[in-house]
Amino acid sequence: MAAAENKRLYVRYNIPVPVVVMAPVLSDLRLIPEDLSASGFQVVVLSKPALEMEIDCAVYVYDHELKGIRAKPVWVAENDLNPSTWIVGLEFLLPDEARRNLEGRLREYLGEGQ
Repeated sequence: MAAAENKRLYVRYNIPVPVVVMAPVLSDLRLIPEDLSASGFQVVVLSKPALEMEIDCAVYVYDHELKGIRAKPVWVAENDLNPSTWIVGLEFLLPDEARRNLEGRLREYLGEGQ
């Protein structure tokens, strides 16, 4: 669990290593998340997604593929640094056991996080 002052349920990892998300509904390109946790991730995309739509995605950490994951956009904001893009926060849609498994794998691959 993350620190209480962070108000996050799961450790957030700022990505110092190769992490890529494939989410064909959001982008034909590989997405590079700004951060990643067992609850979700944040990315920049070219098209504004609809909130609450469910998407299939795969997360690659180093050479480890975490596939068969569903996620949904829970917030979308215009990107002030590049107005033709959108910043999107996505939440993983996982049962509790699968989320704990994901958290364990992220910890194994990325260390303790923040």
